[in-house]
Amino acid sequence: MDGKDPLLRAREIGLVAALLRECRGILSWSGWKELKSGRKGRVFELRHGEKRITLLVAGMGAKRAKSSAKFLVEEFCPEVLVCVGFCGALDPSLRVGEVVEARELFIWRGPGRLDPGPRIVGPALHRPLKAATMVSCLEFVAKRKVSEDLQVSSFPGTVDLESSFVAEVAYREGKGFFAIKAVSDEAELDPSTRVNHWVDSELRIRPSRVLLSLLKRPSWLADAWRLFLRSKIASVNLGESLRDLLFPG
Repeated sequence: MDGKDPLLRAREIGLVAALLRECRGILSWSGWKELKSGRKGRVFELRHGEKRITLLVAGMGAKRAKSSAKFLVEEFCPEVLVCVGFCGALDPSLRVGEVVEARELFIWRGPGRLDPGPRIVGPALHRPLKAATMVSCLEFVAKRKVSEDLQVSSFPGTVDLESSFVAEVAYREGKGFFAIKAVSDEAELDPSTRVNHWVDSELRIRPSRVLLSLLKRPSWLADAWRLFLRSKIASVNLGESLRDLLFPG
């Protein structure tokens, strides 16, 4: 066992995810049991030898990311928090289904307002994934706008809604942190306009909104199907990569 790697060393690990469909690959591992379902989201637990992994699926956005991370810290005392799920590619070199590790974080607060996120500290993973710059946004926004502000980055750019905010809680509470995400949409595919029609002000997907938008814009159905297929690939690859990291050999 490599004592330098927090994921290998930690006995208590907390996973924070936004949507259940992001976790299908992770939850396909044998041994998971659901502990509770309520206002904070759905909580799953997996015990493997001396290691306990707690997964909280609680919804999208900064507010839920922070509250989820805080809830895991207070209720389960993880040594490491890992933000898992999907990200969108800003860099054309990233492929759908590719699993990346955030090594640089930013927070996009609006046009011309790209702030540095928490600085990634600690050792890299024992089985390195492709390093990425991850920009966490406060809402779904056109990739073009984010890319215009992200002129210089150390790694290929990606965009999500949660990683920087989970990192803020992790570092404030003295926990290790990783963001491990699978690319669900390539740089050329920007689902932000469509998704903004599907979510409410709290970034919750509303089936009635999805149905209404597809009835009004039938051409969106093909894009919705493309996103669905890509999300399946991303979920499977995320589950396989994370399993190899947590349970090597």
